[in-house]
Amino acid sequence: MNPIQIATFYIQPNLWKVFFVHSVLVAQFSLQIAERLGLNQETKKFIEEAALLHDIGIGKVSMDKDNSQNKPPYIQHGLLGEEILQNLGYPLHAAVCRNHIGVGLTQEIILRNKLPLPAEDMCPSTLSEKIITYADLFFSKSNIYYKRSFPEVEAKIRSYAQEQLEKLRELHKQFGN
Repeated sequence: MNPIQIATFYIQPNLWKVFFVHSVLVAQFSLQIAERLGLNQETKKFIEEAALLHDIGIGKVSMDKDNSQNKPPYIQHGLLGEEILQNLGYPLHAAVCRNHIGVGLTQEIILRNKLPLPAEDMCPSTLSEKIITYADLFFSKSNIYYKRSFPEVEAKIRSYAQEQLEKLRELHKQFGN
């Protein structure tokens, strides 16, 4: 698998810098965590690939608030990334795309917020998924070189899913510095 080659096929040139910088930063942070945890080379290789591709679905969604391009909403980038990677024969990488939003989206959160997503849990379950999900929270696509502090990540999660703070704190205990 060559994640960069795959991404160049699905990410438009105008999104490339944001996608690439964000994905590389998430991959680097994920690999730092994997190294600290003493994970094996095969797992670290998977984490690197999946982190580089976790946002591949942004190539199919609207990146602007007014949706002038008449594309699916941004919140669907995980599902669309899952579809891309499933079709390419990478089901484990696809699961990372699907489950990486926030600290995972529960059916309850999706229904309560009337999100345009299937009414089912989309939460990370494997260690690799959890590492990438956690790392992703620290890097924004709007300020691509900035790494959020943990209190900033907490505030972000609190703003849309107060009940997810405990899950975030559990991830922080497991993966934080």
